[in-house]
Amino acid sequence: MTYISHHNLESDLNESNSILITGIKRGDSNYCINLPSDDDIYISIIDRENIRVLHKLNNRDVNLRNQDAIDHLLTSILPGKKFILDITFLPINVWGVLLRRLIILHISHCVMYKSSESYENMDAGETIEEFHMSDEIEGIYPLPGFYRLNRPKLGQTKIFIPILGFQGSRVQYILDKEIEADYLIHPLLGVPGIRSDYGRISLFQNRQMINQKGVYKNIAYYSAWSPFEAITEMKKIIEGRSGLYIKIAPLGNKPSSLAAILFAMHCEKLKGHMVNIIFDHPKIPSDFEKRTGKIYIYDTHEYWYQK
Repeated sequence: MTYISHHNLESDLNESNSILITGIKRGDSNYCINLPSDDDIYISIIDRENIRVLHKLNNRDVNLRNQDAIDHLLTSILPGKKFILDITFLPINVWGVLLRRLIILHISHCVMYKSSESYENMDAGETIEEFHMSDEIEGIYPLPGFYRLNRPKLGQTKIFIPILGFQGSRVQYILDKEIEADYLIHPLLGVPGIRSDYGRISLFQNRQMINQKGVYKNIAYYSAWSPFEAITEMKKIIEGRSGLYIKIAPLGNKPSSLAAILFAMHCEKLKGHMVNIIFDHPKIPSDFEKRTGKIYIYDTHEYWYQK
């Protein structure tokens, strides 16, 4: 069964009985003043742990670690409608929390991601050594609900799953900060991407890690726009193993982060593996966020309860 659909325009969705949850794009601060008179929910970022929720019925500030406040938000605004969670302009520490609670509360929903024409037009320069996407990174800090303070037990098998993007410096940063020498490394690479050469660029950019002993043979491949294929590959990594200590670093596109969130929740159900999602929070240039590409709809509700 497929859980992905594609659209060229948001108007193609025809979701009359739905509520959109979406982020306010950088540079759209004036949008907060004149909200449209629809039922949709708009989110602006206050800081790492707090968001401002804007809705025609009620504006409120919400702490991302306050589970009761998140649950009240999702159940009090027009209950019974389906949520479309647009992750395009929301950071993972925000939409990851919302998705987790939507699933746990059995609320009907799907995830939307609008791809960027910038992905198709990125210039790698004269050599692929010059290829980069983000200006800087904010650094590693815990994602609410997806980071465990427990340390690995003595003798526990430790696995690091980096979902590769274009910037090798990001995975190297996480290796230096978070991954000890005794971790087994199992990279995932999404191919094909929008352009046929993106897989080659990613391999080259991440060559320092890939060239470590035994890592290259562990690379698994999945379709770059399918988080569900990525989850399947991660399940293969843990198959037949118990009591693993796992760190996942989603360094590719937003669908790869969606895969990490869903896989971490899957491991929670197994009650044996300890999973942390490691994220370095890159700052993407504002001019990169012009979205005119395809719209991907991921039926995460159907996937979760029918799998």
